[in-house]
Amino acid sequence: MHTMVYQEGQWYMEMESQDIKTESSSSDIDFSRINLGSGNTNFKGWLNVDVTRSAQMHVDLSDFPWPFPDECADELFASHILEHFNKEGGLRFLEECQRILKPGGSLRLAVPDLDIFINAMQGTEPEKVSGYRWTDLNHFMGGDARETNPYQRHKYMYTDGGLIHQLSQAGFDGIRRREPHALDSKQWVSFSLLMEAYK
Repeated sequence: MHTMVYQEGQWYMEMESQDIKTESSSSDIDFSRINLGSGNTNFKGWLNVDVTRSAQMHVDLSDFPWPFPDECADELFASHILEHFNKEGGLRFLEECQRILKPGGSLRLAVPDLDIFINAMQGTEPEKVSGYRWTDLNHFMGGDARETNPYQRHKYMYTDGGLIHQLSQAGFDGIRRREPHALDSKQWVSFSLLMEAYK
């Protein structure tokens, strides 16, 4: 397994079992389909980007601007990452998506649907959040120190209207709810707000 790492303005390929770094240029990398915040899941046919070393490309997505060329991607997929930024950071995240998408390119998002969690707490549709660890809205569904990994803490939650507003603010068009995509986590779809938007 190899991981792409961005250091001092240059991409390097690190080999897992060796202490070797090979220099790469951004023109050698296929940025056409990027899975932002991939965690430990690397999807075939996508450039899988995350702060974790198990990702295909190691990038801290909270460090703006991202080390990707302008208008390099046709498709972006960002599942359950946007809620790990505060509201301002979430807008900056979406603006970076806008910057790296080619004209006509698509962004598919999945975030926890705040309306579903509120409905579950009020006693309607509790089955939609059944088995999910963080349901206490007083702690932003995992946003406090009970989540020991700071990168996993939720910092902002979205409703349908709130996410549409953020996407509009970032310059996206064609914003709408979408059907589940093959990359969406089957265990999280029931409580996810699934949206797509275009540059």
